[in-house]
Amino acid sequence: MRILDRKLLLDLLTALATSLALTTSAFLFGYFYAHSRWLEGVRPGVLLSWLLHYLPTSAAQGMPVAFAVATVISASRFRSEGGLVSLQAAGIPLLALATPYLFLALAASAFNLWVGEVLGPLALREAKYLWWEVVQ
Repeated sequence: MRILDRKLLLDLLTALATSLALTTSAFLFGYFYAHSRWLEGVRPGVLLSWLLHYLPTSAAQGMPVAFAVATVISASRFRSEGGLVSLQAAGIPLLALATPYLFLALAASAFNLWVGEVLGPLALREAKYLWWEVVQ
């Protein structure tokens, strides 16, 4: 892996982590708000556990938006710093510059598929158990 690939990947991962945290927190707030009228008297530990069981599903739902936002932020930051023009002038093709983005997109898609199809349903089953058996 070249130094350029590591720089692009680090920049993209930073933007992805930030945007994923924001989108996931928005989805978690939606779950909390939708159920908030029934949460009176629930212990904070049980409430936190219930919300954390929604975390995989929220992350899987927010990943496509977060990745799109992270790609735009990372690519526009790289372009605004003049990196794109200078590397094209040096003879580096666009496909070589897009390789870290494509690699991370493939890895994020595979991870998101696993979370959405395996981990998410297990966590939702536990969240529903907590809701009906402990909270209600």
